Amino acid sequence: MSEVLNSVHLVTAVFGRLDLGSPWRLQVPSRPYLSFYVVTRGSGWLDLPNSDNGKKRSISLSTGDAVLIPRGTEHALRDADRS
Repeated sequence: MSEVLNSVHLVTAVFGRLDLGSPWRLQVPSRPYLSFYVVTRGSGWLDLPNSDNGKKRSISLSTGDAVLIPRGTEHALRDADRS
């Protein structure tokens, strides 16, 4: 993974580690850079806008999952399967 990320010359804008207890939600607005997440423990949900019908798409995440969100994509990370 590090070779892939280094080959595209990524620059870190924000870096951090979150250790969250339930309930939690992280709302990320549209911004001019991509987002990358790795779930190292536990589980959660990724909510993405769906341009086809205006409704959100929810994707289950668990330990070991990695997610790359394109730049400019509003999204949310949360703990439970709820709207």
